[in-house]
Amino acid sequence: MSCTEESDDYWNYNDPSAWFEHFPAAAGTCQSPINIKSRYTVAKQYPPFVFSPDTEREIMLILTNNGHQVAATLPKDSGTQNQTDLSFTGGGLTGKFNFVNFHLHWGRSDRHGSEHEIDGHKYPAEAHFVYKNLETQQTAVFGFFFMFLTTPPCTEGIIWTIFVDPIPIDEESLNLLRNNVMRKTYRPVQPINDRIIHRNYDQ
Repeated sequence: MSCTEESDDYWNYNDPSAWFEHFPAAAGTCQSPINIKSRYTVAKQYPPFVFSPDTEREIMLILTNNGHQVAATLPKDSGTQNQTDLSFTGGGLTGKFNFVNFHLHWGRSDRHGSEHEIDGHKYPAEAHFVYKNLETQQTAVFGFFFMFLTTPPCTEGIIWTIFVDPIPIDEESLNLLRNNVMRKTYRPVQPINDRIIHRNYDQ
């Protein structure tokens, strides 16, 4: 994994409430993250996700600090010369979704860090795996919580899948992020409004 650094002066996590000044969609009614209240979710069965074989092998990623988060992407030539195929189908979605990046969100303490909440509970960190359907331009995101052993332009219409079982992480690894210049990389939860939240698990 190699590292690069980029800068973006348009937004940061110091005042997310001001994002709409540069990104009008941030003031929309279907924003994320949200507090998922289990008792109000609606049960619905979805077919399983089917991931491409390359998802199971080791690959090279480019790790980038863009000034407001750390993101990992495929090298620019990997999709052509090396034919790396990180994609999935299924899960109730239509068509093939290709990997775009994964990025991390964390906070200054164990009580803050994840963007989404489950019944008001936050986790120390959250990872987002972003995919896009190249035919429809639809974006899908997998969200994973971390526990011990999101972002402008705030486009709406993104399909979120939040996994309720957290991934173990040791405190030393998380502190490597917290001791960086970026110590808070999460957006506060947004109103659910009239959206229906489905769950694909038994309560």
